[in-house]
Amino acid sequence: MEITCYGGAGEIGGNKILISDKDTNLFLDFGKNYSKEKKYYDPPFLQARCTEHLLELGILPNLSGIYKLKEKSGLKFEHGINGVLISHPHGDHYDYTRFLKDDITIHCGEASKEIIMARECSGTKGPTSEYYMCNLTKSKGYEYYKKYQTFRSGDKLKIGDINYKPIHVDHSVYGAFGYLLETNQGILSYSGDFRLHGPRSSMTMDFIKEMKKEDIEILIIEGTNIDSSKISSEKEVENKSKKIVEQTNGLVLVGFSAVDFDRFITFYNISNETKRKYVITMKQAYILNKIKKSSTIPKITDDNIFIFVKEKKTYNEFENEIMRIDGLKTINSDELNKIQKNVLMVSGFYDFNELIKIKPIPGSIYILSQSEPFNEEMEIDHEKLKNWLELYGLPLYNVHTSGHATADELKYVINEVNPKINTYSYRKTLFI
Repeated sequence: MEITCYGGAGEIGGNKILISDKDTNLFLDFGKNYSKEKKYYDPPFLQARCTEHLLELGILPNLSGIYKLKEKSGLKFEHGINGVLISHPHGDHYDYTRFLKDDITIHCGEASKEIIMARECSGTKGPTSEYYMCNLTKSKGYEYYKKYQTFRSGDKLKIGDINYKPIHVDHSVYGAFGYLLETNQGILSYSGDFRLHGPRSSMTMDFIKEMKKEDIEILIIEGTNIDSSKISSEKEVENKSKKIVEQTNGLVLVGFSAVDFDRFITFYNISNETKRKYVITMKQAYILNKIKKSSTIPKITDDNIFIFVKEKKTYNEFENEIMRIDGLKTINSDELNKIQKNVLMVSGFYDFNELIKIKPIPGSIYILSQSEPFNEEMEIDHEKLKNWLELYGLPLYNVHTSGHATADELKYVINEVNPKINTYSYRKTLFI
């Protein structure tokens, strides 16, 4: 068996780990490399427009026969990849699958697929329609361009000749999994991204228990916080944020990832406890509605949830779909301006133009509740964010807990799993 890593370690995004075992080749994740793209591009006006651009810059692995390539390239190969195993629906783990041939099957959890599709239909798709993973139109509805094999925790599946078993883990997005793979060399375990300090830490413990049942030959484990042991929790975020909101006399603006559903629930609880209306974005409402099967997430038709509707001439199809839902409550800038003392509003960077109409009153604040401004999920320019807040005199509060395991948690998992020692006398653990 051979393991080849492309991106990941020391970089923001881009996890792509090629496992080659006899006649089977599969990728563990195939994510976007935000660090390398940022070196060359400044979207939306300067960005990679095709596969060849990313290959030329060394951002995509230089492997023949697996990508969509322009006809003029003259390259015609049969791909040698049996499938891609996605750990969770963050762009740095799945987004570059858009450049792979459409007949390569993507394996992921059921929730992961729903979130990936919802993000694709409500946000920035591929650079051109050729690289869309799916699309939503008024005339055709949903169009899916990729092949997916979905599963639930504990299922037993196969890619080529490799059997694998997915086990759920806790991360800052739903649909996160770790994997056990049966290879010719023994059991390989891949953690994906996980944590033990989150609200669903029992899921991660399930994964650890499953690994302990096996003689793990190789453990591939995340290492985002390998040099940090700062411990906090979602409950701590809730308690600190609630105190801030209770002392605020104006509008409360909050920024967090649209797919961080734990954080959505945290601020939903705070809005109820402080008697403020909970206003969320169209994009967030759309994604939440797609995973409405989850009993832990409040429905977007909840009595205290309002959908913020920007005033514009035309709306995207995903926005039209949301506005057709019965029982939905909407609010616009003028309406929000009149009641802002009683509002907790989720506001991403691209919503800040609306502040001109909302006109935050003195005493308003902004709570940034997501990772450092280098995380791809933030979708903001941190300096521009600070400029907007300074313009309206809004103090910035940072309240966050990581979606990644701390150094102490990583050490605990490695010691519990105890991957085998080989003839070279080192513990076979690969950090990504």
